[in-house]
Amino acid sequence: MEKSAMMGDFEKPKVLTDNPSLEPDWLTKKGNNWDREETWWDRDTKGRTERNYSGVGVNLFYILLLLAELILWIKVLVIWRTTSTPGYAVSILLPLLLPSLCLPVLAVLHSLTKGRLSYSSACMLLPPPSPVLLHLLILYRKLQGEEHVKLSLAVRSAGFVQSLLMSFPLVIIALVTLVRNTVGDDLVDMADLHRHLNMHSLQGLAATLSLINLVVSTLRFNERETGRAVSILVGLPFLFTNIGFRLIGYAVLFAYFETAWILLCLGLLFCVSALGVQLGAGETVCGRLCRKVLGDQEEPRRENSGPGVVGALLLSVANVAVPAGYNRDVSLGHCLGRGWRMLIVGWVGTILVHTLVIHHSIVSDVPNTYTGLAPVDMSMIMPKTGLAVNIPNMAGGLNLRLVLPQTKMTMEGEHPASYELQTSHQQDILVAMLVPVLLVLFTVPFTILRMLLLGWNCALTRQEREGDLEEEDDGVTPRPGKTRNCLTVCCGVSGMMMFTSLLMIVVMVYVFVLMQSLTSPLTKEPS
Repeated sequence: MEKSAMMGDFEKPKVLTDNPSLEPDWLTKKGNNWDREETWWDRDTKGRTERNYSGVGVNLFYILLLLAELILWIKVLVIWRTTSTPGYAVSILLPLLLPSLCLPVLAVLHSLTKGRLSYSSACMLLPPPSPVLLHLLILYRKLQGEEHVKLSLAVRSAGFVQSLLMSFPLVIIALVTLVRNTVGDDLVDMADLHRHLNMHSLQGLAATLSLINLVVSTLRFNERETGRAVSILVGLPFLFTNIGFRLIGYAVLFAYFETAWILLCLGLLFCVSALGVQLGAGETVCGRLCRKVLGDQEEPRRENSGPGVVGALLLSVANVAVPAGYNRDVSLGHCLGRGWRMLIVGWVGTILVHTLVIHHSIVSDVPNTYTGLAPVDMSMIMPKTGLAVNIPNMAGGLNLRLVLPQTKMTMEGEHPASYELQTSHQQDILVAMLVPVLLVLFTVPFTILRMLLLGWNCALTRQEREGDLEEEDDGVTPRPGKTRNCLTVCCGVSGMMMFTSLLMIVVMVYVFVLMQSLTSPLTKEPS
């Protein structure tokens, strides 16, 4: 009796037959030690839906885009190895490897936050171009009619990170090489630009694909819960103009500034981005402090209060490159505060830093002499012409007729014509002021319009007439005020005009680059 009583004070030993693998409980399906959450790689066989054939096109587009971008940049890398500056090949190789190195690490850390360690999810992000296997997996689940909501969120996040690690630096490298090969110490030679574009003709196409991937991935990460009309008509121009302005600023920064100044500018941009994220963050310590400084009322504490310290840090790093996390999307880790504060702080800080960089580079580093070559070969076709002369009072009259057939005139020169343009210091200062201002003006209407339409969608509403039944108080959708409507219309009209002008400029630039890439460079007459 005493022995049985003593044994009752202790727990019975566990039987190991139910768990023969001897793995930790939190790694097995039977473990109850952790409250594990379903993760994006889990397959929900019960939640079946109709086969999504319409959504397959997006994943096919991404698969082709990622493969084409990787192949073209590898070809560009091979060409740079044979030039006099092979260091650019290493600069291109590093961004090509970064997604396959960083995405698996982030996947492992994310799996730990969900209560389970998964190496299989990380292995899916290893093969380049990452995350192409995720697109293949979600493509298969769409065709099978399986649930793929969490996998879709993972694809959006992984695609956004891939564009920041690979596409963003590759576009900057392409712009930096273009600037350094065109702008010299004493003059700006357009003939060098022609030779560079002709020799590296694939680099322009590769940079275009990288820019498309960057803009589309950022759009899918930020505008997931936005209506289709606002996403395309407002979100896309807003991201395109702001990303383009930042790319130009970073290209000038890395082309002309020393390492210490580059680190200083990047530090300032990070501080501005971190301040904007904290102003728009949820229940973080810095976010509450910023709201108290601005005099905001205390909001009730929510269960999901937005990104934590690590999430806010990652959003701050992402905002140094592109606008990110401003649309209150809880599933993708956006800030849950007032997104307009985050947008305006990041926009103003970015403009101040990059405009100063561009202005200083034009005044100090760009020379005042511009030279180039122009072809003189010309071919002209003259149509059939006739000449009739009638002089009746000359020795009984004179009548002369001359008919010239259709002729072709060809002018050929042994060497192309050369031109040279020299500007004064006052003109350089004027250009240094106009260029940043024009670049900023392209971003103004779309940025204001995006801030105005945060949380709003475009929809048709029925016109109220006399005699209609009054709407019930419950369920009435909020309507924007007069100020918001007026600013929306004004910014929409000005944005449409700006975007039309910007589109024409982009088309002309691409036509010029295409012509320079496909034609042979001209050779200067020996002196």
